[in-house]
Amino acid sequence: MRSPFPVRTSGGVVDAALRRFRDDEDGFVLPLATMMLLTFIGGALLAVDGARLSGLQTDLQKAADAAALAAAAELDRRPSAIDRATAAATNLVVNRQIAGLEAGPVRIGSLRFLAALPPSDDDPITAAHVTADPADARFVEVTVAPVTLGTVFPAALFGAQENRARTGAVAVAGQDQAVCDFTPVYICNPFEGSGISLTQAMNDPSVRRRLIQLKAQGSGASYFPGNFGFLQPPGGRGANEIRDMIAQTRPPACFLRSGVELRTGAIASVRSAVNVRFDMYEADQSRNKNDERYRPALNVRKGYVAPGGGKGGGGKADPCNAAPTNDPTRARGLTRDLCFDRGTCAASSGGFSASMQGRIGDGRWDFDGYWSVNHGSRPKPVGPGGATWSNAAPPSRYDVHRYEIDNGLVGSRSPGGETGTPACYGGPAPTDSPDRRLLYGAVLDCLALNDPANGGPIRGGSSDPLPVAAFARFFITEPVASGPEDTIWVEMVDVFEPGVRNDVSRDLVQLYR
Repeated sequence: MRSPFPVRTSGGVVDAALRRFRDDEDGFVLPLATMMLLTFIGGALLAVDGARLSGLQTDLQKAADAAALAAAAELDRRPSAIDRATAAATNLVVNRQIAGLEAGPVRIGSLRFLAALPPSDDDPITAAHVTADPADARFVEVTVAPVTLGTVFPAALFGAQENRARTGAVAVAGQDQAVCDFTPVYICNPFEGSGISLTQAMNDPSVRRRLIQLKAQGSGASYFPGNFGFLQPPGGRGANEIRDMIAQTRPPACFLRSGVELRTGAIASVRSAVNVRFDMYEADQSRNKNDERYRPALNVRKGYVAPGGGKGGGGKADPCNAAPTNDPTRARGLTRDLCFDRGTCAASSGGFSASMQGRIGDGRWDFDGYWSVNHGSRPKPVGPGGATWSNAAPPSRYDVHRYEIDNGLVGSRSPGGETGTPACYGGPAPTDSPDRRLLYGAVLDCLALNDPANGGPIRGGSSDPLPVAAFARFFITEPVASGPEDTIWVEMVDVFEPGVRNDVSRDLVQLYR
């Protein structure tokens, strides 16, 4: 039998085997595979660490976003806004992370309150944007404390100082105020420069009842306290549409407190658009007298007498043809402050801007005369402080207007036959929401905005949107009289405070970065 392992001394078989081993390429990839395996393992470890780091950063970003939104919701421009925003960011929202070495609640690293943001998201936020004034703080930047992640990849073997990575997050949120169904009107703050803030004016009854003469800011006129003009609704509207919005119950227009665009120039027939609220439908508004979108107020008492009305009138009165009476014993509207008739209002408005001196009253008006003419011997109301309303302790005209509505006195008839009940409007029964004697307006600090140091002068529609000091309501005390300039006589009622829901105002809290 032949041996399976032949051996030849000549070395032929051995030499052949050695040559085959030398030339055999089987297993050549083993070293390469070993090297690639190490690379694959390293890449996998890096991918795992990357995913863990990304997840941690996402958790931190969500925590920063939540804290920023909570803080921004408190930025209502009131004196305590920054303190409340700080407390909300640090205490109201608690988020935890478990991926980092310091597992536990996400901590706030720093807060910065901002009056404005750079025009581009790519531009950095600098110290010029930071404010410590609660009235100017519109945005908040929240930076969470960085968190360390222990890595699986042995980075220290490749020269790194440690097998760790750190990540953090930053979020910027802000609050804006939006109003809708809002009259496209702005009013230059009557109290600017007087030392009386809008909030003080709202909360002080002696200031609220001071009658204010608003003058139309026409083409070429200056932007002075007490002037009013018109806003340009988004989307662009013509003069006729804006005038129509002034007459409507719920104008289809929305505006942001962060910036409104002004419409330059006068708008014709504003007087008749405002007077619709007093049940007065003049020629250009007569087509609307049966349309509930143009309904009057529930109480339109204004001191007008119709021909043939009252004792000895000699016929049936036509309330739609009424006119102001020269006899204050027959009918009387809510009269102006006595200083306007006496020419002494300027003496009581020395602390106001020069444009307002003589155009804002002292709050003293003839309530006794109004009450006796319209309500006879009916007992006078008692105010919240316990004092009976009188010339010595006068209420605001708006309080009287509301008292008559709330106590069923709108139909009380004066000697001249006037009541406060609408008689010319022919549409569905008018309601009290909203009160049509209230004029909504965006209040602008025109003196400050007109200052070149603040980007002034104001150029109306050609300028950037202008920030609004407040959205406010003013009570219209009497119809707008015909004349060369539209003048509206008002009392300030209140401002729409951020954080307080109502029919027209909403707070917009959102992330910006």
